[in-house]
Amino acid sequence: MDLMKYIPVGRKNAITAEILAARAGYRSVRALMQDIHNLRANGKLILSATERPQGYFIPGADDKEEVRHFLCSMRSRINKIEVAARPAEQYLKNNSI
Repeated sequence: MDLMKYIPVGRKNAITAEILAARAGYRSVRALMQDIHNLRANGKLILSATERPQGYFIPGADDKEEVRHFLCSMRSRINKIEVAARPAEQYLKNNSI
């Protein structure tokens, strides 16, 4: 199945994970999200928006600001995860055998 053909172009056409999973024939949203992750890992630019209209979309020609916003959001998530991981790293450093 070619998931990319089910993902609309343009932010105004964003589609929620639940609707996308149903249209593309997925049994679960989790399986859909794994495939989206794999597509992104293989170089496909698939954006997601958490504000209305929320969901997944392929950026259109006029969506440069949306790409910037998505990138900022992803970088922020990376930073928050790194902060949350530091205590575990410190614990392992201090309690090595």
